[in-house]
Amino acid sequence: MRRVTQRINDWITNQITVYDDKPAVEVTLTVGPCADQTELVTRFATDFATGRHFWGDEYGMESYEHEYNELWGLEGSFYPMVANAFMRDAASDRQLTLFAAHSHGAASLADGALELMLARRGNGECVLPLASL
Repeated sequence: MRRVTQRINDWITNQITVYDDKPAVEVTLTVGPCADQTELVTRFATDFATGRHFWGDEYGMESYEHEYNELWGLEGSFYPMVANAFMRDAASDRQLTLFAAHSHGAASLADGALELMLARRGNGECVLPLASL
């Protein structure tokens, strides 16, 4: 087993563990407390041909296929991920699966990439009029 710990700043630590006896990598991100107006997203980039499609478990039971939505853009392309999300490269029969200890938002904003929103903290004020929501 090999482990690397990366301290990005006072509130973000990234620990990566590679196991010698398993085809698995464990990534542990410790985040918080976040400042106001903070969005923290991590991207797992691969050489997979996914067409910006991925699967996620919206309710912790079944996995549903999702894709990047050009009409909705960035905001409309993050979907709930309760426990896991995965993407597949059908041509090579490879798959990347992510498991999480708690819910996140998940998206595939680029071909072969899977993004997880780890933290999103606004200032608590909505600056848009209610009619525009």
